[in-house]
Amino acid sequence: MKKRILVTLLVLSVLASLFSFQSLGEYNSNLKIGAWVGTQPSESAINSFQQLQGKKLDIVHQFINWSTEFSWVKPYADAVYNNGSILMITWEPWEYTTVDIKNGKADAYITRMAQNIKAYGKEIWLRPLHEANGNWYPWAVGDPSKVNTNDTYIAAFRRIVDIFRTNGATNVKWVFNVNCDNVGDGTSYLGFYPGDNYVDYTSIDGYNWGTTQSWGSQWQTFDQVFSRAYYALTSINKPIIIAEFSSAEIGGDKARWITEAYNTIRTSYSKVFAAVWFHENKETDWRINSSPAALEAYKNAIGAGSSNPTPPPTPTPTPTPTSSSTPNPTPTFPNTSKPFEMVRKMGMGINLGNTLEAPYEGSWSKIAMEYYFDDFKAAGFKNVRIPVRWDNHTMRTYPYTIDKEFLDRVEQVVDWSLSRGFVTVINSHHDDWIKEDYNGNIERFEKIWEQISERFKNKSENLLFEIMNEPFGNITDDQIDDMNSRILKIIRKTNPTRMVIIGGGYWNSYNTLVSIKIPDDPYLIGTFHYYDPYEFTHKWRGTWGTQEDMDTVVRVFDFVKSWSERNKIPVYLGEFAVMSYADRTSRVKWYDFISDVAMQRGFACSAWDNGVFGSLDNDMAFYNRDTRTFDTEILNALMNYGTYPSYSPKPTPTPTPTKPPVTPAVGEKMVDDFEGILGWVHTPVKVLKLHRELRQEKQEMVWKSATPAQQTVIGEQY
Repeated sequence: MKKRILVTLLVLSVLASLFSFQSLGEYNSNLKIGAWVGTQPSESAINSFQQLQGKKLDIVHQFINWSTEFSWVKPYADAVYNNGSILMITWEPWEYTTVDIKNGKADAYITRMAQNIKAYGKEIWLRPLHEANGNWYPWAVGDPSKVNTNDTYIAAFRRIVDIFRTNGATNVKWVFNVNCDNVGDGTSYLGFYPGDNYVDYTSIDGYNWGTTQSWGSQWQTFDQVFSRAYYALTSINKPIIIAEFSSAEIGGDKARWITEAYNTIRTSYSKVFAAVWFHENKETDWRINSSPAALEAYKNAIGAGSSNPTPPPTPTPTPTPTSSSTPNPTPTFPNTSKPFEMVRKMGMGINLGNTLEAPYEGSWSKIAMEYYFDDFKAAGFKNVRIPVRWDNHTMRTYPYTIDKEFLDRVEQVVDWSLSRGFVTVINSHHDDWIKEDYNGNIERFEKIWEQISERFKNKSENLLFEIMNEPFGNITDDQIDDMNSRILKIIRKTNPTRMVIIGGGYWNSYNTLVSIKIPDDPYLIGTFHYYDPYEFTHKWRGTWGTQEDMDTVVRVFDFVKSWSERNKIPVYLGEFAVMSYADRTSRVKWYDFISDVAMQRGFACSAWDNGVFGSLDNDMAFYNRDTRTFDTEILNALMNYGTYPSYSPKPTPTPTPTKPPVTPAVGEKMVDDFEGILGWVHTPVKVLKLHRELRQEKQEMVWKSATPAQQTVIGEQY
């Protein structure tokens, strides 16, 4: 808990209080009750706390550093086990960085502890290197020294576990821990996860600081504090412990907070099997008896808990989480179906844009490289969307065979993604020929999907198919419905349970998503794209972030969420982005707000990135493929919860949406490719002239690097 004051600098959000979503899962009547009793857990300290709360503790929490030998711990351990409880030790290596531990500098001490704990014989839960997604501990990934990385943390954690196993200390349960918020450069919830073979339980620490701190802390509900981290951890098939939590008195009603916290855990956090209170008068009065009302509320809240100190051996099913403070909450309605589980697993992702959907790979951006996926994983992304254009690689006459070399290449890139644990999406992207003559071209499109389905039928469930990206132009809504139905039937012949993503017309507008005809299929995910307001995201005009700007986003996303609830289909925000030449502060805030509001509504997301920097026409990138670096501000905006203290949505109903199309991702094609279709007749002459000049320059560059056969196709594209 030391130095945790910095944590909430990122979570002072009144916005979060607006989205305290709770799913109506099963009531968890077997919640284990634990506590740090405010001092080292002697027999008298344990008895005093139990007398105060009126119930035996299932779990007793202890903090020790790495200069502490087990001979010092043993009397406290005896007191815990004589009480019939489990001892959980937070093991703090103040003396070491993860590099030190990885390199063996602490091996002698770790070995002694392993041997002594083995000899002790009783089950002990060890929680080493906790809160590493913060910046206040010398072992943390976010530590300003930048000594620690995800890789060094993983190596250090594994080294500790391996030493214990080598010495036969099988009576230890290993607890992986995250702070409720990511704080510091390069931090994420799961980037430093050491792997299922090294972890028994996962855990989260978090606090409601109220208004106790001079830096401007604000009151937060339990859900606002914990839901983002909880949602992230539900993608791991491990039971979860709330390992440290408490509330201040000042700034709200602590008694009510306690009641609602335990109700929320039991009804909405079904993967949580234990809640461990932090009972100490420290930065503020965290104790259960900080007031008579708080104590009474606490005693009532824990009354339904079990006294069994051992959690169920089988992890509980992945639940429907809630919303709050940094990468990933969920819907407000109960749904444990496979598509909802998949969307929760997808979390925040990134598009591999301008790559396989270019006329030919390399003609719009750097070709796909395997190391991109290592970088995506290190950044904390959970899904990768891989747009693919099939047209230029497919015969134009029956039997419409896809070029084997290209199909092999797509599979190679897909395998790079799947092998790193990403939920991976492939689609049909820029295959705009289908709209020119739907009835005449649908057979070719069906044959393309028949071959895709056959080639990828044996891939893991983490591969998702998206039927068509952003249909627009001459294709009608009825034809899109027909296409979705036809292609889905083809996919189901070889992929009966694979998740399939469907959307509407007008460039996957939210307006058309809510009006599509939904096929009778239990494995569907709906998608829409969001690039509004166009004047800001694509033309760099003005700023963004007013009350009205944010209200507009909330109304749109609530509209989509309402459709999701009615139809019991989860949602994937497959693209969203802003051109890099937009106002910098507004651009960062837009990414932050869009991602926050989307994930608070349970949408999975994938930010558009096309790998292009420095182009007036196409720069929508935040990952540099050459330098292997991210735009840190944009990345943090996507992965961490933002602060909008001035935001409070107006209590007006969602209006009936108008019918304009969603703005396409200009980074995919030249701006004026869309002007005629959208009817943007007020574009200034100077801008149109600039677009024409840039278009000509780009055409010449691509033309010079292409083969004669490619030049023919490129000529058609431009």
